[in-house]
Amino acid sequence: MFQNIDNNVLLWFNSMHSEALNPFVVFFTTGTTWIPLYVLLIILIFYRFPRRHAILFVAFAIGCVLITAGVNELLVKPLVARPRPLHNEEISGLMHLVPGYIPSGYSFFSSHSANTSTIAVFISQVFRNRWVTTLMLSYCLVNAFTRLYLCVHYPSDVLVGLTFGTLTAFFMYRLAAKTIFKV
Repeated sequence: MFQNIDNNVLLWFNSMHSEALNPFVVFFTTGTTWIPLYVLLIILIFYRFPRRHAILFVAFAIGCVLITAGVNELLVKPLVARPRPLHNEEISGLMHLVPGYIPSGYSFFSSHSANTSTIAVFISQVFRNRWVTTLMLSYCLVNAFTRLYLCVHYPSDVLVGLTFGTLTAFFMYRLAAKTIFKV
């Protein structure tokens, strides 16, 4: 039953398929697209905080991604070995796939979702500013949407990725705050 819900929700997101939307979705799912945002965030951190604090915040942000990516890619994905939805014969004929976009590897859990949520939540904690939080959560949700639109992850993969990334960010922020502010 759970797999049926996962399949149906995935197909609902994928039904938003549009030839006009495809290039934008591929653009937003590509890691290099977000480099300007990361550079802007680093600049803002250095502008907002003393140099020593800024360096530590950036280091902890990088640590967030290293943890989520490392745990997922080195432990979870190889152990769970869940095939991507586009390899699911039960629903593959119902999917709208974007030509030329066929990722390799396993599906559970979504590294994109984990990495974007860990950065979004960590940066939101660092700045505690409504505009920064809105920007970061939008970045995270757009990225999560692309995973479903492209049928490279099941909704449960995305939800677990978002959850793992969020929990990692909260843990790392607490550790960063204790280290930086000696709380």
